[in-house]
Amino acid sequence: MFDFISKHSTIWLSLYLCGCVLMVAFVGGMFGGSAAGTVAGFLVLAGTMGYEMLSRYQAEKKIKSQVSTMGINHDRLTREMARTRGEMDGLKDDMARAAALLKKQQATQTAQSPLGENIASRIQQSLEKMGMRPRATVADTSRRYEDLTAASASRSDDIFPENDDIEMDRRMSSHPANYSDTIVSELVHHAVHNDRIEIFAQPIVKLPSRRLIYLELFARIRAKAGVYISADRYRELAEKETLMSDVDHLLLIHVLDSIRSDARRNVELGYFLNIAVSSLKDAAFMGDLLEFIKRNRELSQNLIFEIKQSEFNGLSPQMMAVMQGLGQTGCRFSIDNIDNPNMDVMKLQKLRIEFIKLDAAKLISLATSSEGEALIARLKNRLDAANITLIVEKIENDRDVVELLDFDIEYGEGYLFGKPDLEIAYRPKKAA
Repeated sequence: MFDFISKHSTIWLSLYLCGCVLMVAFVGGMFGGSAAGTVAGFLVLAGTMGYEMLSRYQAEKKIKSQVSTMGINHDRLTREMARTRGEMDGLKDDMARAAALLKKQQATQTAQSPLGENIASRIQQSLEKMGMRPRATVADTSRRYEDLTAASASRSDDIFPENDDIEMDRRMSSHPANYSDTIVSELVHHAVHNDRIEIFAQPIVKLPSRRLIYLELFARIRAKAGVYISADRYRELAEKETLMSDVDHLLLIHVLDSIRSDARRNVELGYFLNIAVSSLKDAAFMGDLLEFIKRNRELSQNLIFEIKQSEFNGLSPQMMAVMQGLGQTGCRFSIDNIDNPNMDVMKLQKLRIEFIKLDAAKLISLATSSEGEALIARLKNRLDAANITLIVEKIENDRDVVELLDFDIEYGEGYLFGKPDLEIAYRPKKAA
């Protein structure tokens, strides 16, 4: 109604004034001038209040429009900055490779061309001023892994031919799944030591509305511009070289910042963190986590640590005590990669496991028989009774959603709702 009045304010004002005059004249004729004066006063007061309300409404509408425009522009600017950062990283990589190549040429041609030495030196100094050290040269990489194992050294020599930079670049341009362990290990070291972990996210939605409720976050290692290595490829190597807790620590720091930012913007969003159980024993990881909980106890419920069923089944009594302690502070846990859905619900409750994830294909496969349907129903009833939420993951098409809704599945995750992407792609702009 306010919208209509604000668009035709002149007409409404004229009608109001005419009505006021007629009302005052009528009252004056019926009850005398004193009553007419009183009515005129009330009408003037009512008109003043109406005008004030209309003015405030128009001002608020204008401010909301400006805020909305600012939000859109902010989102566009953020995406531009992210794209520019990727382009800058690619440029730095190219400059680093050029610096390494010039350094190699310098070593072989110093006597003939002292100018080459000066050029290489200047480029390396420029890179250091930009805060980006040149990547290790071929020889440096080989020497670094020579001490690990003889096999690693032989692989390094094979991957990085001493005089074939074109071949090395071709290998690095292939799909991350084809990278050798030596290359992946070097990239993980570089990412950890330079705080260059990239945070990817995948949405978890409420069914059937598909409203965003949670974000699952996981760390990926940047190989080059637009190319990232997933945890499935680097996790085992990182654990062998005791780097997994460092990766998880960087992921935790990012998530804690996101939770604080959400609180300031009045955004309600939970975060699933894919971590290794061993990280809960890391001093730096636990130090930052406990400090956050100490200062933001009410926000700790937004932290959901996700671990694999295989790790959960092998928990030591000490690790169970750690999980119980974190559960008492408000943190929650989730279990994924479930092979056997027949789990001890009492144990899950004791350790503050509030979510479990099941593969959509496995669940739908079970539903093809009456025994399987009964098993799913019993599992859902047991979890509901224990206040444990079942999330079905790896949902890839609408047909799967229709089948899952028959079992009262309330939460889903998968490519149908959003593929893993940089976190900014799924961040809510503001509170609903």
